[in-house]
Amino acid sequence: MATDERVTVISDDAGEFAKTVEGSQLARGRILDWFHIAMKFQAAQRSVFGSKMIDSMDQESVETEITHAKWLVWHGKGSKAVERIKALDSRLLAREGYEFKTLSMNLHGW
Repeated sequence: MATDERVTVISDDAGEFAKTVEGSQLARGRILDWFHIAMKFQAAQRSVFGSKMIDSMDQESVETEITHAKWLVWHGKGSKAVERIKALDSRLLAREGYEFKTLSMNLHGW
């Protein structure tokens, strides 16, 4: 690839295309593909039900927040979705031991 070529890579964010993006001085960056975005939301939703530290009343609230964030992404409001996920994660971080749970791992890095 020439250093003056514009590059946008749509991938699963596994990193195999990092060299391509980094090799261009005009790189736009990496974009996570729709399938893998959906899988991130699905993993977050599934981990709500597996969490013993979230009671049944809270489970519904947490899942609703994740569902709303997913809706925002599908409707082109990715920044708002990230804000919503970060707010949810911050709320849950107030709970002792949450940062070691699966839901925490699924919400980080958004």
